[in-house]
Amino acid sequence: MRGSKAFLSLLLLPCLLAGCSLLNRAKNYNQHYFLKQEVAEIEAKLLASPPSLRPPKTLYLYDEKGVYQQQLTDLLHRLPTNDPLSQRVAQLLGDGLALLERATDTLQLINAHLLMDNPTEAIRLLALWSNPDPASQAVITLAQGDTLNTIHHLEELLKQPKSPLAYLAARLWHHLDASAQAPLHYLSRKSPSQWERFTATVELGGSPTGNTAEEQAYITYRSALQQPDTLHLQKATEQLLQLPESEWQTAALLALRPLLYQQEQWVTALALQQALPAEYQADYPYLLLTEYQQEIKLLQSYLQSSASPTPTSNAPTTATPTTPADGSFRSKWGNVANVDNWAMQQSTSFRHPSSTLPFKPTFEQYQTTLHHLHLTLPQH
Repeated sequence: MRGSKAFLSLLLLPCLLAGCSLLNRAKNYNQHYFLKQEVAEIEAKLLASPPSLRPPKTLYLYDEKGVYQQQLTDLLHRLPTNDPLSQRVAQLLGDGLALLERATDTLQLINAHLLMDNPTEAIRLLALWSNPDPASQAVITLAQGDTLNTIHHLEELLKQPKSPLAYLAARLWHHLDASAQAPLHYLSRKSPSQWERFTATVELGGSPTGNTAEEQAYITYRSALQQPDTLHLQKATEQLLQLPESEWQTAALLALRPLLYQQEQWVTALALQQALPAEYQADYPYLLLTEYQQEIKLLQSYLQSSASPTPTSNAPTTATPTTPADGSFRSKWGNVANVDNWAMQQSTSFRHPSSTLPFKPTFEQYQTTLHHLHLTLPQH
C-alpha cells in the first residue's frame, strides 16, 4: 500500500511542479502588468504636467523636474536590467548611467550619453547610424548653439503628427522661438498638458476664460506685455505675487521686472524683486532696489495713504495747490491735503544716500530725495 502511494506521488510530482511553475509565471506576469501600469501612469502625468522652461537634455520623455525620482528609482530596482520596461524606467528617470547599462540599441546609447551630458559620444554614435534620429540631432545641434538647425530638425518632427516626439518637438521649438506660430497651433490643439493648451491659446490671441487664479494671472500677464502701462503692469505683478512660486511664475516676474524699472514704478518693482528666488536678487541694476527700499517704502506709505478714502469731517482742511511745479512729488503721485504735515507725521526715520536728513523732513526735502532717487538708480 505504501509502495502504491509512493508510486502515485512520483507520478503526480511533474504535475505539481508544472502547476507551481504556472502559478509563478502567472504571479510574475501579474506583477509585471501592474509595474507596467504604474510606469504608464507616471509617463502620462509627465506629459500632462506644465512644461519645464529649461532646454531638455533629450527629446525623449524624462522627469526634468524630478517629481517622480523616488518612485521611478524604486521601480528601477524592482526590474531586471534586461527587461525592456527597465530601459523605459531608466529613460523616464533621466539616469544616463542606468540607461547605458540597459541599452540594447544605438538610440538608447545616444540618449544615455545625452543624459550624461556627453554630446561628443552621442555625435559619434549618431554619425555611425545609417538612419539618424532627428530628435537626437535637434538636441545635439542645440547643445552646439546652432538654433537654426535645431529648429529645422524640430520642424521635420512636427511634420510627422503621429510621431510620439512631435509634441515634445513643438514644445522645444516654442521655447526657442516664442513668436513661431506652427508650434503654438500644435500645442493649443494637441498638447496633453491642459495648462500648455491654455497658454498657447492665449499667445495665439484667443480669449479663453481663466477658471483658476493661475489662468487669470497668465491672461493679465500677457495683457501687460502687450500694453505695458502702469495699470496693466501693476495688476499683472500683484496677481503673479499671489500665486505659489513656480517656474513659469518666476519667468513671468523676470519678464515684467525691466518694464517696471524702466517706468520707475519703484514700489511694485521692489515687491517683485523681493519675491524672486535668491539667484535673481543680485542682478544689476535691480539689486539697487533693495538698497533704496527705505525710500521706496516711504513712497508706498504715501500711495496707501492717498488711496485711502478721506473721512467726512467738518474740520477745515488746508488746500493743496492745483498746479504743482513740474517734476514735484505732488505732480508725480497726486494731490493730498497738507502734504508737508503728512510727510512729517508719516516719517519716523529717513535715510538719504549721501547725507543724514533731519528727523522730520520737509516736503522740499522729500522732493529733493525723490529727484535724487530718479538720478541715482541707473536707467536700464
